[in-house]
Amino acid sequence: MRGLTTTILLVLVLAGLGAYIYFVDSKRPAGGVEEKQKVFTVAADKIQEMTVTSAGETTTLRKQDGAWKITAPVTADADSTEVSNVTNAIAALEVNRVVDENAQNLADFGLAEPAIKVAYKAEGSSGEVHLGSKTPTQSDMYAVKAGEKRVFLVQAYQESSLAKKTFDFRDKRVLNFERDKVDAIELSQGGSAPITLARSGTDWNLKQPIATRSDYTAVEGLLTRLSTASMTKLVDPNSPEDFGLEKPSVVVTLGAGSTRATLEFGAEREGAIYARDRARQLLFTVDPSLVTEVKKTADDFRVSILQRRAAAPDARHGHVRVPEGQGHRRQRHGQVAACRLRACDRRRHGEYGGLPRQARGPARAVVQLDEQHLSQRHTRARGRRQL
Repeated sequence: MRGLTTTILLVLVLAGLGAYIYFVDSKRPAGGVEEKQKVFTVAADKIQEMTVTSAGETTTLRKQDGAWKITAPVTADADSTEVSNVTNAIAALEVNRVVDENAQNLADFGLAEPAIKVAYKAEGSSGEVHLGSKTPTQSDMYAVKAGEKRVFLVQAYQESSLAKKTFDFRDKRVLNFERDKVDAIELSQGGSAPITLARSGTDWNLKQPIATRSDYTAVEGLLTRLSTASMTKLVDPNSPEDFGLEKPSVVVTLGAGSTRATLEFGAEREGAIYARDRARQLLFTVDPSLVTEVKKTADDFRVSILQRRAAAPDARHGHVRVPEGQGHRRQRHGQVAACRLRACDRRRHGEYGGLPRQARGPARAVVQLDEQHLSQRHTRARGRRQL
């Protein structure tokens, strides 16, 4: 009897446990992962204005005609990538865990004087969050919404996206130009004659100090370097320091139709070189490697003799160059004849299509002799293979 009672009790306990698990699991989100609460219910692309305070600097940004601008403490174009990082971080902030629903002393969490403040305005909504100290494990940060005492945790990796100063938000390109529209380049170095290049269709030509074709790769490489170069630091133009820009060491001017963009390089100080964009009258420093790559001579832009020979057919013999061991091709009478031998005696090959009229007779004789020569060589080659 006692054994039966024990069995019945165990069955009831198991049934109750199964019912508990069923009802608890039924209330969990699909996939078994608990959905975390968002700090703000806003989409990143709906944010129109932001104010970010970090390391004692407050920066205000506003979207104008689809482009972000810095409106305080200075007026300047903003780096769209940096701004997108912040708007995406605002939209993605999640409450990992609530620490205190009604914190009496925010200083305990580093929130009396928060390290980071981020406020936004969007279409129909706004919000502000403060970030304080990190938890002992360094995996989370204490946070609170402005005007509230509910302290919660957010993931600490968001700090790198939100802790931005004014310079971080700036468009740090050294020159503002549209690369595809550039049709002229001028390089001046000290007292030497300037180097000028001009685009003709898809090609670049050297105009000064000599007129010749330019190496397309070299010119496009220069434009790529200038389009991707960034400032390393802004400099106060009222500083008494000598920037070396009264007589720049190098001046680069890019032309696009009637517009011009000019970059000047000055003195080097503490591993950086002073530079100035004439259009913006902006003084900043750049990495010395940029100046090294910009300091070019006319020879650096010229197409070398080897490049010309590799790109063009052999004008004297009418050969079209192909890889070694694959034979070569000889053009005559507007037709192309292939020599199947691995190599040929080029001294015997003739080409008269491009010769003066009075020289075509001898050239024809050479070609006839050449054909006889090739026939004989083919015959000998077949005989050797048969042996």
